[in-house]
Amino acid sequence: MIKSLILGSSKLASMKDSSLLKMIAEEEDPLKAVFGGPMRKHFEKGLANSPKELVKVFDEDLRDFFEKLYSKPELTDSIWLHNYRILPCRMERKHMWMYRGGYMPGDKKTIMKVVEALEKPAQQYDIDGAFGFLSYLERGKLAHLEYDYYYDHTDPDARKRVNKAIVESWRRQFAIKGVTPLEFICSKGLHRKEHIIYPLLPGLSEEELGHFEELIETLFGGEDTW
Repeated sequence: MIKSLILGSSKLASMKDSSLLKMIAEEEDPLKAVFGGPMRKHFEKGLANSPKELVKVFDEDLRDFFEKLYSKPELTDSIWLHNYRILPCRMERKHMWMYRGGYMPGDKKTIMKVVEALEKPAQQYDIDGAFGFLSYLERGKLAHLEYDYYYDHTDPDARKRVNKAIVESWRRQFAIKGVTPLEFICSKGLHRKEHIIYPLLPGLSEEELGHFEELIETLFGGEDTW
């Protein structure tokens, strides 16, 4: 079934309003109906899964290459993909995920502080959270850490709790010396990372954290509106 979903992903996107998906959605357990129920064969047939079908989303001059690539059994084997981290662990968890983390000094003490700073908001707002990965840069001088929040994106209450946890995680991260959350590095155009990571941030004081919270309220309103 995983193979069918991978090779039929382009067709799946176009089936959004299909009667078949509507029928599956009405099942008591849609996932069971797709993966182990009577709807499976109809669903797989509807996906028309094949490398030739999948590559239609690519420019014509690239299709031969990608058809050969996706004809390899490894590219539809979730275990192989996971072993080589082509599919990260977060993609196989039970819910939508929200990235937390960023860049920081590569010492153990700072890293553990950041993990705690990201873990506490998840606990505070009743969100499933888990450590994602840690990558070192600059020969160990810097580290890039990912911690993921998992939530049901179809649940309005869960979305509100995640928003609150994100803001709280910012507040906690900014209080740690040398830490730069990822959101404050992405979308800055072309640059060398040292232009925005160095010098390492000193960490906000209590007064500065108060100003940060005022800024958040100015931009997004009070916590009850998130």
